[in-house]
Amino acid sequence: DETSWLVKEVAKGLQYRYPKGIPDKVRAQADYELGVITSMGFPGYFLVVADYINWAKAHGVMVGPGRGSAAGAMVAYAMGITELDPLEHGLIFERFINPERIDLPDIDLDFMSSRRQDIVDHLVTKFGEDRVVQIANYNTIAGAGAIQAVSKAHGLFPDQYECSKLVPKESGVPIPLEKAVAYVPELEKLALNHPEVWATSVGLQGTFKNFAKHAAGVVVAGCDVLERGVVNRRSGVGIVNWDKRVVEDFGLIKLDVVGLSNL
Repeated sequence: DETSWLVKEVAKGLQYRYPKGIPDKVRAQADYELGVITSMGFPGYFLVVADYINWAKAHGVMVGPGRGSAAGAMVAYAMGITELDPLEHGLIFERFINPERIDLPDIDLDFMSSRRQDIVDHLVTKFGEDRVVQIANYNTIAGAGAIQAVSKAHGLFPDQYECSKLVPKESGVPIPLEKAVAYVPELEKLALNHPEVWATSVGLQGTFKNFAKHAAGVVVAGCDVLERGVVNRRSGVGIVNWDKRVVEDFGLIKLDVVGLSNL
């Protein structure tokens, strides 16, 4: 079963990582982590992640050494998922999986961007296209876009809504129109001269614009994904029409397959 398979893979991996003998503290840490992972029902997740990581390494795909909290897991190091000895570097397993907090594990993995699709293709070949899909995300209408769309619908001339380009940003994110109007006189002028346009623009900002494909998220399911969610196909690729948070709410596991051009 998945649990005994995981235990076997970790034992084999520890022998590879510590050819001169496995230190007692390493063995104790691995046993502790295996206990937590199996009690929370996560062995299958680690087996799948190790499968496509090791497939990538065996087929010449560059893979990052590990990033984020997963680098604190001795199990991940033993299975070849990460390349950092967590005990040597003082990394903490509980930052990754905490038995007191029921969260799905999330291992951040980087691959050379030109071969990312090869990883997805491997997963489809191994588990079947009905069980492997990518994840949707969606774009929303920003304040400037809302002003432009509503102004055009109301027949305004471009110079009358050119102020849409002046919506200020905080930390790179446009601030809401209802706040922006206090900082930009041109926006206030639009609001006073065309109150219906302004009110509709404020209501439209932040609403759904269109579906897109998440750059990294992939679902590998234990059943046909159609049994769990709505799947739409674009350019022959299956995409489950939820974003990454909702996917997990419906009991599907999100895998991160990030293509990184400067890896």
